[in-house]
Amino acid sequence: MTNSKTIEAQSMLEAILQSAVGAIITIDTKGTIQTVNPATVRLFGYSELEMVGRNVKMLMPEPHRARHDGYLSHHMETGERKIIGLGRDVEGQRKDGSQFPMHLSVSAFEVQGVHFFAGIVHDLSARSRLQEEVGRQSALFQVVFDHVPEPLIITDVDHRILLVNPAVKRVFGYSSEELAGQSTAVLYDVAADFVRAGNAFVNLEADGEERTGPLSLRFRRKNGDAFPGHLARASIRDQIGGQAGILGMIRDMTFEHKQVDARLKTQRLEAIGQLTGGVAHDFNNLLTIITGNLELLEDYVADPRGFDNLKRAQGAAEAGARLTSRLLTFARRRRLELQIVDLNEQVRAMLELLTRTLGENIQLSTRLAYNLWKTQIDQSEIESAILNLAINSRDAMPNGGKLVIETTNVTLDGDTALSDGAAAPGNYVRMSVSDTGVSM
Repeated sequence: MTNSKTIEAQSMLEAILQSAVGAIITIDTKGTIQTVNPATVRLFGYSELEMVGRNVKMLMPEPHRARHDGYLSHHMETGERKIIGLGRDVEGQRKDGSQFPMHLSVSAFEVQGVHFFAGIVHDLSARSRLQEEVGRQSALFQVVFDHVPEPLIITDVDHRILLVNPAVKRVFGYSSEELAGQSTAVLYDVAADFVRAGNAFVNLEADGEERTGPLSLRFRRKNGDAFPGHLARASIRDQIGGQAGILGMIRDMTFEHKQVDARLKTQRLEAIGQLTGGVAHDFNNLLTIITGNLELLEDYVADPRGFDNLKRAQGAAEAGARLTSRLLTFARRRRLELQIVDLNEQVRAMLELLTRTLGENIQLSTRLAYNLWKTQIDQSEIESAILNLAINSRDAMPNGGKLVIETTNVTLDGDTALSDGAAAPGNYVRMSVSDTGVSM
C-alpha cells in the first residue's frame, strides 16, 4: 500500500513538473543540471539532452556566467544566501544568444543526504515590454503636456489641482507648487464662473459626454489682473471606466479680444469717415452757393455797416470751407497738397475743434517749441492725424484725464536715424501727443 501511494505521489509530482508553466531546473552543488521540465526547453531553446549534464551557467549571460561557480562555491562554504529562498529579477540567455528578463526563485533540498538546488524561472519579457510601452507613452505624454502652449490643468473629481503644465505659470503666474492641492476656484475672476464651469461639466457627465464645448469665462492671474478666456474640459477615466479626474485646457483670449476691439474701432472710424465725407461733400456744395452769392452782393452793398456784415458772413463761409476740407481729409476724399507751414500755428488753429471733440472732462494743453523750424506737410493730413490721436486718447480716458500736444526740433545723425525709424539723417520737426489713459 505504501509503495502504491509513493508511486502515485511520484506520478503526481512528475505530472506537475511536466505541465508547469514556469521553467523548473534542478542542479547539484557543482552547478550541473540534473533535470529540466518542458517549459525550460520552450523558454531557453535547448533540448533536454543539450542541457542535462552541463553547467547551468550556460543559461546565463555575462558577467553572471563567469561568476556563477564562485557564487555557488561561496554558498557551499559559508552558507550565505544571496538568492536562495529570496528570488530576484535577472537576465537569461537563450540558445540563439538573445537575452531576456526573468524572475528566478531558488530553493535548496536534499535527497538521501545529497544537496541539490531547484530553480523556478518566470519569463518577464511581456512585463518588460509592457513597462517599456508604458514608459514610452508616459514620456510622450510628458513631452506633449509640457509643450502645449495653452494652460493644461489636471484635477481630481473635486476640482483640486493635481498637475499643471508650464504654460500655466506663463499665463497665470503661479508655479506648479503653488497650485498643487488648491481648488481651481483660485484661477477664476468671480466665483460664479467657477460654479458655472463645474455645473456645465457635471451636466455633460450625466449625459454620458466625454468633454465640454468651450466656455467663455473670466479668469484671474496671480497679480490680480482679470482676463477673458475659453475653457474646455474632458473626463479622465480609470481602467474600469470610472471618472478618475478632469483635464481642463484654458485659452487666454486677451489678444483676440484686442484684435476684435481694434477691428471694431477701425470699422467705426471707416463708417464715420464715410458719413463725414458725405456730409462734408453736401455741406461744401451749400457753401459754394453761399460764397458765390456773397461775392455777388459786394457790388450792391454800399452801406459801410452792411459791408461789414457781408465780410463777416464771408469769413464764416471761409471757416466753414476749412472745416469741410478737414472733414474731407478725414474721409480720405482729397489729394495731398504739400506746403511749407509752421506746425505750431497748425496746432493752435485746431485747439478749439479739439476742445469740443474731447469734452469737458479732458484737460488739453500744449508745449510748443520756440523758433520751431518750418516743415513741408499737407495741413489737412496733419490735422487729421492730430484729430485721430486725440480721439484715441479720449477713448483711453473714459473717466477723464490730461492730453498734451508737444512740438520740438530734432536733428538725427546716422545712428539715431536708424534707431528712430527716420528715412535719413537730417533736421526734423517732431510732434508728440501724450495722455494719461490706459494702455492700448
